[in-house]
Amino acid sequence: MLRNKRRKTPPLAPSSSSACGGGGSSVSDVAEPNGATSEIEEIEPFPRFDIVADDSDHFYRNSSQTIPASTQKRIMHEWKLLEQHLPESITVRAYEKKVGLLRAAIVGAAATPYHDGLYFFDIFFPPNYPAKPPQVHYLSFGYRINPNLYTNGTVCLSLLNTWSGSFLERWNPKESTILQVLLSIQALVLNERPFFNEPAYGIFMSGTSAEKYSFAYNEDAFVLSCKSMLHLLAKPPRGFEFFVAWHFRDRARTILRACEAYASGRVRVGYFQDGAPPEGPSSKVAVPQKFKESMKSLYPQLFKAFSKEGASLAGLREEQSSGQKGGDPLPVPEKKGLADQKGGNLPPVPGKKGLADQKGGNPLPVPGKKGLADQKGGDLPPALGMNSLVDRKGGNLPPVPGKKGLVVSVLGTVKKFLGLK
Repeated sequence: MLRNKRRKTPPLAPSSSSACGGGGSSVSDVAEPNGATSEIEEIEPFPRFDIVADDSDHFYRNSSQTIPASTQKRIMHEWKLLEQHLPESITVRAYEKKVGLLRAAIVGAAATPYHDGLYFFDIFFPPNYPAKPPQVHYLSFGYRINPNLYTNGTVCLSLLNTWSGSFLERWNPKESTILQVLLSIQALVLNERPFFNEPAYGIFMSGTSAEKYSFAYNEDAFVLSCKSMLHLLAKPPRGFEFFVAWHFRDRARTILRACEAYASGRVRVGYFQDGAPPEGPSSKVAVPQKFKESMKSLYPQLFKAFSKEGASLAGLREEQSSGQKGGDPLPVPEKKGLADQKGGNLPPVPGKKGLADQKGGNPLPVPGKKGLADQKGGDLPPALGMNSLVDRKGGNLPPVPGKKGLVVSVLGTVKKFLGLK
């Protein structure tokens, strides 16, 4: 594999690059004030297309089908298309001894739950290619990150004839290419709202229940993508070892900051942009506890894995920097309430405002359909169970079935004891 090549270029002249985008690193001579020159290393992108020798872990490596000369000629033509037209977000490797095999790595696009991830696909050209489309296998690690990508590696796509579609969407031997397949996977499969890839779920419509399911699907997809990152770093596909390490060194800070932003609810999954204001739905969104716990678990694992590859993580915490199991800390009242002064959690006087409203405190809710924060403007989540006293009298104790609130009963007993009406 071609990589880490060094060459000298004229002072201040741009480095030359091949059609596949150059490779490795280069050294340039730069003029110093005293007239001397010094060499500085310029890091160039990993070659987007290259030929390697080791196919030992390729999914289709054991295929014994002979590729005829006419098919080999067409495949070589496809190689040229890849070398000349691959975008920076897709990297492909061909194999010296097996012309019918390819391996592709696709970088997840921004504004999707797949952003900054790496997704690998092994490709096999059948002997009668292009009369039949190529076979494509997704490296899933057992995760279903997308409706079109199965845990067994199947890629469901009309262009591959693995999914029904219109005539124009299916493989056309005269026009279709492997480059089109890769671009389709990146744009049509690894998209912003993968939930709607499933035809049964219809099309996206804002404000519907389907939109909520879509948000939840994106959260799951991001969690599984993070787990896939750990697998890739632990055992990168052969021929891509250097690329995997380089990619995650470069994207580590963005990925970790996105984990924190999503867990705290500052931005919805897929909308994080490092160093830029959030785009898409407004900030402070509801975050399921399950997702918070997943981020809390994955964040330190990712931090450790990225650090091992030499990523610059100065200023980032090794553990998720959040309160309340992945969320933002609860707001601090301006004044201390009675509960804060004495350490208790006293109920309010019947017929008057609750204690938190009187003294500025923020007592925790007890089981009830509505939490105290929901009724009085606080920032606490409701608990599940029967209604609390605050629904009836503004207090914060559970009611006694069939009677008035507990506080009213206690006060009545005290009055009776003192002989008061």
